[in-house]
Amino acid sequence: MSSYQTGCRVFGCDPGLASCGWGIVGRVSDTGRFYRVDGGVIQTGSGLARPLRLHRIHAAVADILKVQTGIKAVAIEEVYFGRNVSSALSTGAVIGVVSLAAAQAGLPVVMKSPTEIKKDLTGGGRSGKDQVSLLVHNVLGLPIGDVKSSHETDALAVAVAGLLERGR
Repeated sequence: MSSYQTGCRVFGCDPGLASCGWGIVGRVSDTGRFYRVDGGVIQTGSGLARPLRLHRIHAAVADILKVQTGIKAVAIEEVYFGRNVSSALSTGAVIGVVSLAAAQAGLPVVMKSPTEIKKDLTGGGRSGKDQVSLLVHNVLGLPIGDVKSSHETDALAVAVAGLLERGR
């Protein structure tokens, strides 16, 4: 286990223009146990123009990175292209503003694909959302249902995968 991984925190992001999930996960130095520091969802109104929505996400992430201590990296879920090109482009723009906030805070960015995140948490890249959610709760020692938003749950999963990535 590298010294970078032990005792540090990672900010995880599930990028979305309407609902951008975020979570901060730490790892206890002596036990290696993961724990949830904080998390939530940045909501932007669909009535706002895209540049204003991106500005709100950037400002919120920048504020979180300033206030929270011990964050050593930002982990972001890579865009899943799929069939909806417009959604993929919006998600890519969110990844850009979150990456910018990380760079402004002097933090490295770790990009993780959905398959890599699932594999890191469950051992298999084809796990369903329910299985990932259950494992996030178990790994972080949270009561089932404690994290209400699937976007925050996904962001916490990204943060755990980011911590594991930093230790390789």
